[in-house]
Amino acid sequence: FWLITLAIGLMLFCDQAMVTAQAPYFQDIGIDLTSAAFILSCMTASAIGGKLVVGHLSDKFDLRFIFIFVAAVHIALQVLYLLEPSYWTLLTFATLFGIGIGGVYPAWSMLAAAYFGTQSYGSVLGLMTIITKAMAIIGVRMVGEIYDTYASYAPAFYIFIVAASLSIVLALLLESKVSADAKSR
Repeated sequence: FWLITLAIGLMLFCDQAMVTAQAPYFQDIGIDLTSAAFILSCMTASAIGGKLVVGHLSDKFDLRFIFIFVAAVHIALQVLYLLEPSYWTLLTFATLFGIGIGGVYPAWSMLAAAYFGTQSYGSVLGLMTIITKAMAIIGVRMVGEIYDTYASYAPAFYIFIVAASLSIVLALLLESKVSADAKSR
């Protein structure tokens, strides 16, 4: 319970803070608001596709590795933001990385179902949600405080890289689980 909750909580800590900070960050690196909105729209469309991709892959592979893929994409996005790329580079890679961003919730759902079964799924996910949402709120508050203190989002990006890396370590501590569909192959 705690390994999954903390791993997902760390991902939501990063995710929700980035949702809040992306448009202002894009403006800070010289991207106008209309162009920033287009990047975010493309990333959102990719995230919708990411939910489908992660859901599909969850039926075929060890769920720990699906989660690790999602966390690795988060790390790649933070590194991209630290590089302050050009508009076209940012648009291209943010759109690609949206796949992993959209995969957090399906990965979470599949992990909860695999480790706790359908009988306990609702209770377990409900309890996890209280903890993970608190962690997400802390992330949103933190990114604002960091920007106010340093006039930069870079320190927050480094913290998010560490948080996503720690979530990978937590996922690796989980026992291997594959879906029933993958086991039947």
